[in-house]
Amino acid sequence: MFRLNPHTAPPAVDYLLDARGYRLVDPSLTLHRRLDTWTMPDKLRGTLRSEPLLDWLGFYCQLSGKMPEQQTTHTAILQATPNPRIFATLWDRDQVVAFAVGVVSAQALSIVDVVTAPEHRQQGYGTALLYQIFAWAQHSGATDAALQVQADNAPAHALYARLGFREVYRYWYRVSP
Repeated sequence: MFRLNPHTAPPAVDYLLDARGYRLVDPSLTLHRRLDTWTMPDKLRGTLRSEPLLDWLGFYCQLSGKMPEQQTTHTAILQATPNPRIFATLWDRDQVVAFAVGVVSAQALSIVDVVTAPEHRQQGYGTALLYQIFAWAQHSGATDAALQVQADNAPAHALYARLGFREVYRYWYRVSP
């Protein structure tokens, strides 16, 4: 598997891999926004909680449809993330409606595994989740935020644009036949 982007891989590499049968997988974007001038808006939906990793993984599997037994590598990666980090869940009353992971390193917040439950999308929960993670990250010293999103995820693009994220670069994978 190769991860390619226009800044580090000459187009000839991508053409060569394509010619050899490597499939194009997950075209994605890296997005960025500044946090140093951001302030928390009033009246957000839900309550943010920081969960222990194993509890967070349970919610992740439940809402994303992933199987727990297939999460060995994912779990190892999350366990290895440095502090400060948050395994964030957004609760509305007695249920988890959205979640993500935030990691602060070198004054930058990296956000991964953002999911809103399908029945709670387009209701402000994604915005509330990310804004509350921004506040946590600022408290942890972050001045910038970055995340990745698949190129074909139009609803996520719209959300991230409303939250002030801008594209930094695109990347994709080539997977062996």
